[in-house]
Amino acid sequence: GSSFNIAESVIAQLPFFTCGNIMLDQDAQKDISRYIYSKDFGISPYGGSYGQQPQRWIEKTFLLKNLMQRQENKAKQNG
Repeated sequence: GSSFNIAESVIAQLPFFTCGNIMLDQDAQKDISRYIYSKDFGISPYGGSYGQQPQRWIEKTFLLKNLMQRQENKAKQNG
């Protein structure tokens, strides 16, 4: 249906194929920590204004924001 999300589908099926500890990426964990820290304290993750942030980081930020919002909505629905 329209609520299908490929990322959620992969996450739900992942335990059938591999151990979750193998899939954790330390660089991704650092990005998540940097995103949360920046969001909570209202500071730029890298020096400078928006135009001086690395393009790769801006792309990751949009992905992380979307993922965090989905997780929050999912938690609210499940009580």
